[in-house]
Amino acid sequence: MKMKAPDRRKPRPPKYIPTSETYPNPQTKLFLLLLMMGYSQSEAYKIAINPNIKTSSASVSACNLLKDYNTQRMAKSLAEAYANGEWLINCDTILRDDVIQI
Repeated sequence: MKMKAPDRRKPRPPKYIPTSETYPNPQTKLFLLLLMMGYSQSEAYKIAINPNIKTSSASVSACNLLKDYNTQRMAKSLAEAYANGEWLINCDTILRDDVIQI
C-alpha cells in the first residue's frame, strides 16, 4: 500500500469509493464497510445483501463475493484510505448533548 507522509494526510470522510461502470453496487460497499467495522463475513452479508439467507449459505456467498475482482478493488481503496489517515470520524453530527449526557 502507498503511504502518505504524515504532514500530507488530510482527514476527510470517504465521499467516493471507486467502482467499475458495470458494478456500482451500494450493497457491496456496505458489506465491505461492515467487514471493516468487525462484523463476521456471514453477518455482514446478511445485513448488507440478503437478510433471509441461512448463516451457512451467507458464509459461502460472502467468501465468493470477496473473491470478486471489483470487490477487491473497492476493499483495496478503502484500506488505502484508512492507512493514509484520510478518514475522519465525525461524531459531532450523531451525538447530541440535549438527548444524552456525554
